[in-house]
Amino acid sequence: KAASREVEVQRKYEELQLQLKEEAVAREAEQNRKYDELPLQLQNMIKMFQQSQNPSS
Repeated sequence: KAASREVEVQRKYEELQLQLKEEAVAREAEQNRKYDELPLQLQNMIKMFQQSQNPSS
């Protein structure tokens, strides 16, 4: 009886580990996406800044 309980605990533990790993991967993907967007945001800010500096345009 105790052996089957141990197997159950082990299975639950492995499920939890898998879940944590998936969450970590998802978080990392989100971070990478934000990091990839940074240069675009910077370019837009620079453009807007340059436009505000040249009222002639």
